Amino acid sequence: MAEKAIFLLSLALCLFLSPVAGLAGPYEREIALGKKVASQVEEQWPIVSDPVKVARVRAVFERLLPFVERKLPYSVNLLDADFPNAFCIPGGGIYVTSGMLDFVRSDGELAAILAHELTHADKNHVMIQAERSQKLSLATLAILIASEGQAAAAMMAGVAQIAITNGYSRDLEREADLGAVDKIHRAGYPSAAALTVMEGLAAEQLKRPYVDPGVFMDHPRLSDRIDYITRFIEDSGWELSRKAALNLLVTEVRESDYRLELTVDGLPVWSSSSENREYLAEVASAISDSLELETSPHDIQIIGTLEGRKSLIISGHIIASDPLPKGTSSLSELRKGILKALSAAKDKNPTADYLS
Repeated sequence: MAEKAIFLLSLALCLFLSPVAGLAGPYEREIALGKKVASQVEEQWPIVSDPVKVARVRAVFERLLPFVERKLPYSVNLLDADFPNAFCIPGGGIYVTSGMLDFVRSDGELAAILAHELTHADKNHVMIQAERSQKLSLATLAILIASEGQAAAAMMAGVAQIAITNGYSRDLEREADLGAVDKIHRAGYPSAAALTVMEGLAAEQLKRPYVDPGVFMDHPRLSDRIDYITRFIEDSGWELSRKAALNLLVTEVRESDYRLELTVDGLPVWSSSSENREYLAEVASAISDSLELETSPHDIQIIGTLEGRKSLIISGHIIASDPLPKGTSSLSELRKGILKALSAAKDKNPTADYLS
């Protein structure tokens, strides 16, 4: 906290001594303000230059840009900081920490984080919140800085703190959350990624209940955010499927000790002799199409027909039926393996309510 206080004081002094009042309109003032904040942010935390990481962040970011409304010079930078956080500054600048890049489990979740901050920037939430909490507008800010008013330093520190700690009111945070869901859906990412990233934050908060503010700020509470994001996805008629957002329940057919193994997330669930590769590939595809994290174990059943044949069913879809190819494990072994893999996958996102 002391380090953050020093940073905010440095930021306030820099902005206090740098007038921007001569700029023509609110956009120009906002952009000029953002440049000054950016210079201080980048003095505090170095920019990551790793081309692979930077390319990943910018590729996701650029897919979201067509869905903003205000014409700002939007940009994204990756900060070298091991804690997970993301924030926007006035003028369209977005920052993501390397810790956040390690935290997200897919590009979909990264898109949800970036879309959330883009919505804050697009809707000018930093300055709206500053005006609410400090009775501060961009025009007032420009005059205060230019005239070296005594309140300028404190007010500027408040603007920076709102940006960096994500200290938004409930209505602004909700608008950013739901704006993020809409943007990622329109950009072709799974809408459930906005939900799974909140569930991931909830799990992290359980592990570290006294974590410093940032993306862990609970205004509104994470449980409330999870609820209204879930309702928004369902009310929009979009599929609530977490597995793509989490890169889970991935099926594959592998060679193992002169046999073939069908795996889910690397866990062996079924096996057959090597000549049955095409058959196992078809079963793997059927599992991939039918198995969801939201699937109940009761929806994975072996049922018999009047002819005495048995079939493994997932949510009403036939996965495999007797008679099985020679050298193939039983349907009961397949069911047991799928249930084990499903349980393991759900354990990787433990705060989710898969029954809601």
